[in-house]
Order: sequence, then structure tokens, then C-alpha cells
Amino acid sequence: MSETTSVNIPELESPPIERVELESMLVMNIVKHCRDSFPNVGTIGQLVGIDIDGVLQVSSSFESPAVLENEESAVNKSVSGRARQAHTEATLNRMQYLGAVTGHVGWYQGTYVGAFLNSSFFVDTQYAYQKENPNSVALVYDLSQSSNGSLALRAFQLTPEFMAAYEEKTWTATSLNNHHVSPANIVHELPVAIHNSHLATCLLHSLSEPSETSSLLSSEAALDSMERELPLTETFSNFDLNLGARHKKNIEHLLESVDEFHYEQGNVGFHQRQLAREQAKIQQWLTKRKAENTTRAAENRPLLPLDDWKRIFKLPAEPRLLDSLLISAQIRQHCSQVDEQSLSFLSKLSGARNAYTS
Repeated sequence: MSETTSVNIPELESPPIERVELESMLVMNIVKHCRDSFPNVGTIGQLVGIDIDGVLQVSSSFESPAVLENEESAVNKSVSGRARQAHTEATLNRMQYLGAVTGHVGWYQGTYVGAFLNSSFFVDTQYAYQKENPNSVALVYDLSQSSNGSLALRAFQLTPEFMAAYEEKTWTATSLNNHHVSPANIVHELPVAIHNSHLATCLLHSLSEPSETSSLLSSEAALDSMERELPLTETFSNFDLNLGARHKKNIEHLLESVDEFHYEQGNVGFHQRQLAREQAKIQQWLTKRKAENTTRAAENRPLLPLDDWKRIFKLPAEPRLLDSLLISAQIRQHCSQVDEQSLSFLSKLSGARNAYTS
């Protein structure tokens, strides 16, 4: 009688995400949702799709309940979180009933002038998603950049270093140094590709092929245009030397972030002064205790312990550096945008000056 040997097949882990692919209809839904909810830049929604061989294919999305303005409080945060979770589960169940893809692969958020790292809401939410699914991503849609004609839709993930530091939840200088966390490696950006489905591509090709009626109308319109010449309207928007309101708003957000960082540094400085005073008291106490032990040793009496200062003195708790870390990362984001806008402006200004001098 042959014996059957059980073989344990290891579970295959999905490779890390290297690229994010979005359906064009999905992008239009995200843009519409964020613009309709403006000026509430806390707009969020859920992403549905599947990851295949390092490519995260996001096929659909749906809106989530609006974020409360005062959600920073613990009670409101828990209530809003439970409401969004219940809404997400109900929507995914309906999609599964309809036979659609129900893989929950992340979330999206609307922002203005790239300000999405100025609070712990982004990292708290993304940490929860990546903890459940390491391949989850966060899409950030910037309304200010998109209003100028360019689609500002970026995908982010928290770095492994930041995830490890988040596990400890201490956010002290020692913890950040041990995990090599800095404002430059809180998140890493993934390339985003937008494509049309096969049905949408076929529809676009069918719309681009002129029918017999449209060809006849085009011929009549061509003959009509030959009888009367319409002047072409030239625009010189590419030569506009005005930086615009977006650049001004970016500078304002940068100054606000610098003020917030200065406030956080004031808290750190206050802690360091308190710590220095307590350490001076401890050192003074130790000096006195050592002198007393010297006298006791000369009199052959038992020595007093030197670690009683831990019971007598209490060192101030080290402040959490998460807010300072996020504000520093937000300052980097604003500086990068100002640098990009200024480079385009200086190029136009240099061209205009050369044209004027020549």
C-alpha cells in the first residue's frame, strides 16, 4: 500500500509594484470627483484593480464619504474611518455581485498646490492600506496644476524605512536615525501610465472614420470656406511672462510650511532646554552622592546607590518628530514645484530678452 506524501506549496508573493496603469474612464471619474468637491481638498475615493507582474492595473474607482473638517480629533477620526470602511465593503460587495473586479488596491485624494504631506492623515491612511496589501498605492490629483492644462496625477507608496519606523510609533530622533528615515524617503513615486480599453479604442477609431454624410458636409464646408477667408486667431500664451496665481499660491503655502516647521522646532528647543536643566540637576546630585560615599567609605559604612536619581528625577518625554518630518517633506515638495515653475519662467524671460536685444 503506497503512502501519500503531503507537499507544502509556499504561497507566491506578488512582486513589488513598478508601474501603475490607469483606465482613461477612471481618470475622468477622479478628476470630476475632485473638481466637483472643490474647495474641499480632502476628497478621497477608493481604487479597484489587480496587480500583475509588478504592474498595478487600476480599472475603476468609487467615492468615499467626505472627510470631516475637524477629523484630527480621535473621535471624529474613528467615526469617519468606520463610515468609510463600511461604505467600501458595501460597494465592493455590490461590485462582486455584478461580476466586476473587486481587488482593493488603494485610494486617491484631491489636493491643491501639492499640499498632501502637511498632516499625518496621508501617511496614516496609506500605512493602513500597505499594511493590509503591500502593493496598495495612493493617487494624488492636484487641481492647481491641472487647471493649467496639464494632468497632475501622481502615484505614491510609503518607503520600507518609513513603514518600519511607523511600526514603533515612537517618532524619536533615535528611532528615525536607526531606520534611516529622512524627509527625502518618506514616500517614493511610481510612474503612471494612462491607456484606453479595447472597446474605447474601437469607439475612438469608429468616431474618427468619416461617413458619407460627414464627407459631403465637409466638402460643402470646404467650398464655403474658399469663398470667404476667415482670419486665423494667433495666441501667444506660450510667451506669457506672468507666473500666475498658482506660483503665488505655492509661495504662500511654502511660507506657511516654514512657519509651521519653525513652530515645531520651537517645541524641540523647549524640550532640549528642559532636558539640559534636568541633566544638570542629576549631575549635581551625583556629585554630591559620590562625595557622601567617599566619606562613608572612609568611615567603613555601607555606600549609597548611585542610581537613585532615576527615582528622584524624571526626564521630560522626547517630543514626537513626525509632524516636523512631514512638514520638512512638504517644504521639499513646494521647493521642487517653485523650482520647476521658475525654470520655465526664466527660460521665457531669457528668450524675450534675447529677442529684444537682437
